[in-house]
Amino acid sequence: PLLPPAQMCQTNGRVWDIAFYNNTWYLAGEFTQVRPSGAPVSGTGSLARSGLAACDRTGAPLDWNPVVTHTTPANFTIQTLAVLTSTNTIYFGGRFTHVNGLARQNAAAVGAFSGNARDFAPALGANTKVNDIVLSADGAAAYLGGWFGAQAWTTSGAGARITAFAPVIRKSNNSSAGIVTALALT
Repeated sequence: PLLPPAQMCQTNGRVWDIAFYNNTWYLAGEFTQVRPSGAPVSGTGSLARSGLAACDRTGAPLDWNPVVTHTTPANFTIQTLAVLTSTNTIYFGGRFTHVNGLARQNAAAVGAFSGNARDFAPALGANTKVNDIVLSADGAAAYLGGWFGAQAWTTSGAGARITAFAPVIRKSNNSSAGIVTALALT
């Protein structure tokens, strides 16, 4: 369905993904500040954010503020968002090492209203990057695509790998894993 007209808040950097849930716009990317719709860069109302932000339909930034960091700031990015409405959870992926001070390696989940980190913490390698996350229709699985190919993880608890889902995606010129940039479920 089409969404009613709305204004979008602004960031001081790239936005890679946007999700809309419960009259809130969620943004993911490479930015450190968010400000109201139409506000100048140097104006008042800018809030510090670490690659994730939420705004209401008028373009006003909300207090929702999960703190996402990377031990090497130059490597930091949040590429993708997915919303599990049944549990009010925002899943996201990219390159990062911590969420709200808790160790999370490139894929994590937070509360859609609180911003508090959930238990979801797939065991991805440090040198990976998650480019896309798609949730199964029943919300039980999170499919991740990235520098490691494609993998599936349970959305409950810390996220156990679903080994029955093991597509072999290889680069054509060697045997290393192919990079997946987008996923879709049918």
